[in-house]
Formats: sequence, C-alpha cells, structure tokens
Amino acid sequence: MANSVTNQTPVVSIAGRKIGTAHTPFILNELSGNSCYRALGLDGAKARARILFSEAKRIGVEAIKIQTYTPESLAIEIAQDRIASKPQWKEAWGWGTGDIFNLYKQVFTPRGEFTEHLFALGKEFGITVLSTPFGVDDVRYLAETFDPPAYKVAALEYDFFPLLDVVAQTRKPIIMNVCVATLDRIEASLKFLEESKSGPVILLTGPKVYHEDSAKNFLLGRLHALQERYGNTHVLGLSDHFMRGEYNGTYYQGHEFSVSGILNYGASFVEKHFCGCRSGMPGKALDAKGNPDWSKSDVDGGASIVTEEMQAMLYWVKQAFLKRSGQKISPEADTELELISRKAAYGYGTKSIGPPKAEIDTNEAGATRFIYAVRDLPAGHTVELEDLHFSRAIHHANPAWKTHTPLPTSTVAQVLKNITKVAVERGDPIFAESLTGKIDLKKPYEAGLFRFEQSAEVRT
Repeated sequence: MANSVTNQTPVVSIAGRKIGTAHTPFILNELSGNSCYRALGLDGAKARARILFSEAKRIGVEAIKIQTYTPESLAIEIAQDRIASKPQWKEAWGWGTGDIFNLYKQVFTPRGEFTEHLFALGKEFGITVLSTPFGVDDVRYLAETFDPPAYKVAALEYDFFPLLDVVAQTRKPIIMNVCVATLDRIEASLKFLEESKSGPVILLTGPKVYHEDSAKNFLLGRLHALQERYGNTHVLGLSDHFMRGEYNGTYYQGHEFSVSGILNYGASFVEKHFCGCRSGMPGKALDAKGNPDWSKSDVDGGASIVTEEMQAMLYWVKQAFLKRSGQKISPEADTELELISRKAAYGYGTKSIGPPKAEIDTNEAGATRFIYAVRDLPAGHTVELEDLHFSRAIHHANPAWKTHTPLPTSTVAQVLKNITKVAVERGDPIFAESLTGKIDLKKPYEAGLFRFEQSAEVRT
C-alpha cells in the first residue's frame, strides 16, 4: 500500500514530547471507566489504578488519559416519573440506558482524592497524565489543580463552544476528536480556536460506533480525507476503541487499524483504551428494573485491550513508523505490516469527512451539544445563564426537532437576555421559535463569554 505521507506535517509538543510525522507516534492510553471506581470503592479503585499505571510503565507507555466531569457536565437530572411521562423524554434522556444522567452518575471519575491519586501516580511512574473535560467548570478544576500539559476534546464536544472557549484560554495543546463532524463544522471550530489564539490542535478521528461491526465501521478513509485536507497544517491521529475479535472471517488482534493509519495515512497520535487485565472485572449487570447497573460493571472493558495486547501494539506502531520513515526493518516485520494493511482495508469505508449512516442510525453522531432548559421557564421570562444547559441527548426524540430550529452552543450569547415566547419545561430544548428575539445561526460564537478565571460553577 502506497505511503502518501508528506514531510510537511507540523509538530506539537506535549510535556516535552514532540509529536509529528518525523517522530515516533504518541500513544495515549485511555483509562476512562476501567478503574471500576463504583464497583471497588475508593481504596479498591486506588489499588487498581496503581496496577494499571504499573503495567503501563512496564511496557513503555508514555501517557495516560482520564475523564473529568460531573453528571451535570453532560446531562440534566430528570425524575423517573417525568422521563416516563413523555415518549421523547424517555428516548432523549434514556439513550438506551434507562436514565443517561444516572449512567454518568455511576461511571464518572470523582474529583478530589481519587483524581488527585491518578495525577500523583503519573508523577510517581513518570507517565504524563491528561484528561478530557466535558464542561466549563471541569476545565477550571483541571487547570487550577493540576495544570495538565494538554486537553482532550471528546467526539461529541468538538463544537461545544463554551468548552472550547475556556480550553483555548489555557493556551495548552488541544487534542480534538472530529470523527462525527462535518467539514463545515470542523472549519468553524478550528477558525474559532485560531482566532482565540489557542494552543495547537491535534485532530483525531476513528470509529464512533461501538455496537455494530466496529471493524467495518472503523473508517480509515475518514483519516485519509483529513490527511489530504489538514495533513500540512495539523498533527493527525486516531481515537481507537477497537478490540480483538473475528470480523468478516478474519481475526483481528486489536491494533491493526491504528498501525495501518500510521503506516498509510499520516497518523502520529493514537488514543487507545487500556484495561491492564480483565481478571475479576464483572460483566454487564442489571438493576431491579432491568436497566444497566454500571456501578457493578466494567463500563469500558468491552472496548479496551489488555497489557499484552498493548505491548504488541506499541511494537507494531514503532515498526510502522520505521517503515513509513524509510528506515530498515526486518523482512518478517515488513511482511506482517503488509498483512496488517490488508486486514485494515476492511475498515477503510469511503474517503470522506463526516458521519456515515451507521453512526447516524445508532445515534452515535447526533448527540452533540445543544441548548436546553435546566429549569421550567414560563412565557415572558428573560433568559439567564442559570436557565441553560448544554446537553448531550438523542435530540431528535423530541418531535418538535423536525419542525423547529434547535440552537447549537454557538448561539448562547443570542439566547441570553432573550425572552421566552412560550413556556419551556426543564429537560426540553430551547428552540429559536421558543424566543421572541431573532436568532442568527450563522453568527459566530462570541469568544470570552465564559472566562477561564471565573470561579462560579456553571452548569454546562
């Protein structure tokens, strides 16, 4: 397979480590819910985290990523009887879990002692620790407490402008997953970050579909398209939650797509879910009502690889880089890389930017942030920041989504001080038609509306 990587890709430095096509690819191990905090409790989760960091250090992992959020960072808490009272609420705020707020409540990484423990382990083992914040106050907490060397922006937050606003103000590198983004929305986010004088931006793509054929839907063609458009201006990479298994009659070890992305399509950065081992980690559990009980489950084990698999991945990533760079590798390694490329071709898809049908049909692409009411708003109410929530949800579950104009987070300045034309219930979207004042969807987000140094918590 021909290597089309140029030598013009820029370099981004994170904690002194240079990342770009001329440097060995940077592998970021995503721990996420694999600490099993809710299942093990604080002491048990601390012990498990130490094992994960120790295993990562033993095999040469450079960096580990966690997540930083509270349930309120992503969703609105709605009483079960209210969720059940309307079909659109049951779907929008259930998202296949029964209660999406409760899911986040069960699986989030608590701030305070446990998060401090994770950053301390990074210092102890000499491993860089990064995090993905999901709300404005999450960024403030990370910056003021740990001052991490970079920030990750998740796939459904790439155009969550209040979050981008405060991340930009840190001036640190931004690792932004644009796997479900259309080209025009990527351009809008990048333009805002450039005008805000943010740190350099690394663009990631990869599979957003977890539940269907994650090999077929890996979509390396999307990385190829990003390479052709942004390869000379941005470091590129993959967010990879693909796990080993048999697909289309072929067995995959779990590293094939990222290795091919490095060898053939210019990737210099890979985020990969890592769980160390699965021994003693319980499977999916249900509560008394039949809903998933993630407090007794490993929420990310099904999308993570174990130590030996990560060790193999690190080896083949290095071999792919050496071959891409024109350096000598063994004939056996060269043959294996050719086989890896052929296997990975199953997940190429089409060379295009944007979500495919599989990601749209499974709601993996459509749950980016929009503006919701976090309290009941009567008609004639002047909208204040405390009234708003920038929520993840299955938005189109609300039937009005087809006939009304949903408001992306870029419009927040226009919503503030606007007056409600009709009553809006807590948990419902605020549409343009809900307000008396006109909303211009083409108007760019107003930078600086959310200040990094602001101390009061904002529900975002």
